[in-house]
Amino acid sequence: MNDSNPKLPPEAIASLRAFAMDHLDDLFDEFVECGTWVSQDDLPEADPAELAESGLIEDEDRCEALSEGAEPTKEEIKLFHDNWLESALNGEADAAKKTVLVQAYSFTSAPIARALVDAKHRGVDVQVILDKSQRGERYTSATFLANEGVPTYIDGKHKIAHNKVMVIDGETVITGSFNFTKSAEEGNAENLLVINNAPKLSLRYAQNWKDHLGHSEPYQARN
Repeated sequence: MNDSNPKLPPEAIASLRAFAMDHLDDLFDEFVECGTWVSQDDLPEADPAELAESGLIEDEDRCEALSEGAEPTKEEIKLFHDNWLESALNGEADAAKKTVLVQAYSFTSAPIARALVDAKHRGVDVQVILDKSQRGERYTSATFLANEGVPTYIDGKHKIAHNKVMVIDGETVITGSFNFTKSAEEGNAENLLVINNAPKLSLRYAQNWKDHLGHSEPYQARN
């Protein structure tokens, strides 16, 4: 009887594992260099109306082109770690022109909060969803953001709203382990992944952001 899913012998598995570990760094560098870590081709085709209605991409002709594949783009993928995270994230926020959607667990970083407020003052639509722990935190950027006119919400539906995400201009997704805190910037081993030129991926993240907004409540700022 033929086995349609034959098992590899232990020595073959060990050999494959050793090969993968030996070449992991090379493969990783190639993925980052070629922009194929996350391929938009692997995502479902986006409906032009869905893209336009999202408010993330305002040019309807461009929405149509993106959906039909007439305007191919190659994602630019950048990985940051340790002490470069805050400046990398702020650089992306400083370049925002239309929208910044934020999901964060802990948010005490004054430089990141300032970058978002500066974007708001430039006319960028900035909106932030935070974990319910930020209601009771003595030091939180939520109060600063809300007092500066940035719509700030609390997602209290979950045990922990542990997302760390920014979606910028419907083109860029930022995510990773990095909490938006001084301690994460200065003391932790963290990573930050920045994916540019990724409208389809950005749309999926934006949809998830809106799903969480649907059960979030406005943050009541303290003076």
